[in-house]
Amino acid sequence: MNHKIITYSTLLFSLLISNYSYAQEQFTIKGRLTDPRFEGREIYIHMDQQKIKAIVKKGKFVLTGKVKQPIYTSLSLNQDSLMQIALQTGDTNKIIIPASQMIFVEKGEISFKGRDFTDVVVKGTPSNDGYLDFKKLVDRTIAKRKLQSATAIKNLEDSLSLVFIEKNPSSFVALPMIMSLHTPYFVSNNMEKIEAIYNTLGPNIKQRYHNLLMNKVKEIKSFGIGSLAPNFSIKSVNGANISLSDYQGRYVLVEFWAHYCKPCIKEIPFMKEAYQAYKDKNFNILQISVDRPEHHDKWLRAVEAHTSDWDNAIDNQDLNKAAKTKYKVFGIPANFLIDPQGKIVAIDLKGDNLKNTLKSLLN
Repeated sequence: MNHKIITYSTLLFSLLISNYSYAQEQFTIKGRLTDPRFEGREIYIHMDQQKIKAIVKKGKFVLTGKVKQPIYTSLSLNQDSLMQIALQTGDTNKIIIPASQMIFVEKGEISFKGRDFTDVVVKGTPSNDGYLDFKKLVDRTIAKRKLQSATAIKNLEDSLSLVFIEKNPSSFVALPMIMSLHTPYFVSNNMEKIEAIYNTLGPNIKQRYHNLLMNKVKEIKSFGIGSLAPNFSIKSVNGANISLSDYQGRYVLVEFWAHYCKPCIKEIPFMKEAYQAYKDKNFNILQISVDRPEHHDKWLRAVEAHTSDWDNAIDNQDLNKAAKTKYKVFGIPANFLIDPQGKIVAIDLKGDNLKNTLKSLLN
């Protein structure tokens, strides 16, 4: 869907999950990748500071080894030499993206099949089968509910993840699920439930990864309803600098959108209604576009066609400085209502929820 900023992001960690005994146990990964670009290329996994690798021949590869405990790690394509060429010449045609897929490495024979890493199916062992069933459930639910908004899809994934963890607290799949919770609205409104679920995790998982999990809970708490909204500096329609601090002393709705995002545009009439009702009662809107530089003119036309006389700006293209990064925006539309003291009081107010929330705060 073109309104996604980021679709399904790859988890950048490798986690050992210690419910098994410490005896060495054999695993085999039998892979098939039919995209001809993989032919003759190196496929590998890293585990316990060891690199296990194989060459793709006639679309097939086999990785074998022994594992003390189940490991959640990435199976990757070695593209080091091609990356060097790309850096020197600018030729990126032979680079394959994505070049990795998360996988549970555990006792048994694991099947890894697809054309490339975008459609690969991993199955054959309990953890991989369990995670595959979960992903199928997510896909079925998205289709049944006809969800299109990236934010709604992320909220659904988080919700189903918590249901799975509640039912399977000792499953090897539970830890990466809780580590991948990401939607601010969902997490903020389910913090007590998340902490309760943490307490039900299998004792071996919780004991071994106590610090990792508590850091995740701390991260979640650091950004959400009641926390101080991160400041930022971006450019307005006229090229002037706009900072969140400019709105100190007022309520402001920070709304992330893009010219191509139909769900975003559907929300604008509700924003207009709320704005007209409360703009003279210490309320403003700052609408931040996440459009790319080449779409700058399309953004300006969309501003003129759809928005009102509230403030409009475009996000910083440097991801380290971007407002969407600071606000952990994974999909649009996304919004944050910030009070006069700079604290977040509501997240993802859709439809009449915006006007009703303002009514309770400003009347």
